[in-house]
Amino acid sequence: MAYCKLGDIAITDKAALPENIGKIVRIIQRDGYRPWYGYKYKKLVWFVQSINTPLTYTTSAGKDAKTFGYVPDSFLRPIAPAHTAKVREKEVELV
Repeated sequence: MAYCKLGDIAITDKAALPENIGKIVRIIQRDGYRPWYGYKYKKLVWFVQSINTPLTYTTSAGKDAKTFGYVPDSFLRPIAPAHTAKVREKEVELV
């Protein structure tokens, strides 16, 4: 069972890199089940947009900050359902 669904606003409560804990993200697209570093079994992964500060990813060149990226569902907890997120987005446009 997935914690999040498409359009939700969520917070990261688990991460391989500690600096990614507490990031606020919007769930953009389901990427499906895929291998994730450090885990024996495939994880359900979402493509997300970071809302407050960029997510940090480890690359061959070091660390890289990105606004968009992939996060396993088990690392996320929804804080606003999709329909609430859409209403809040429209309120921001009106201001």
